[in-house]
Amino acid sequence: MKRLFSGLAIPNSICFSPDGSSGFFADTREGIIYRVPLDPQTGNVIGDHMIFHDSRVIAPSGRLFQSIRMPFTQPSCPAFVGEHAQGMLVTSASINLSADDIQGNSALYSNGFEGVLDPHFAIQDWPV
Repeated sequence: MKRLFSGLAIPNSICFSPDGSSGFFADTREGIIYRVPLDPQTGNVIGDHMIFHDSRVIAPSGRLFQSIRMPFTQPSCPAFVGEHAQGMLVTSASINLSADDIQGNSALYSNGFEGVLDPHFAIQDWPV
């Protein structure tokens, strides 16, 4: 394992652009999505991460597709779901929040998306 970035509070929600030239990840506590340039052939990071967007759905072209109001304070790990990536499942964190019936749950938005499912991958030479 190799540390790529420091100073992140709760990094998660990792995904990649369809052409492999960009990686995206969120810092849940800060409510920020970062973009990092990648070498599409190797997946290696080739530059610094930069703030991309927060609480928004970004089309594969990079344009803002939709902004969604979430029912919870700390949305986390959005993922396209369904056979044709037509839905979105969003989990939420509840750490350091007052207890209620919303925080720490998930929300399913079932229609209106034209997402891209992540490709299957295998980690080569992973120590076991």
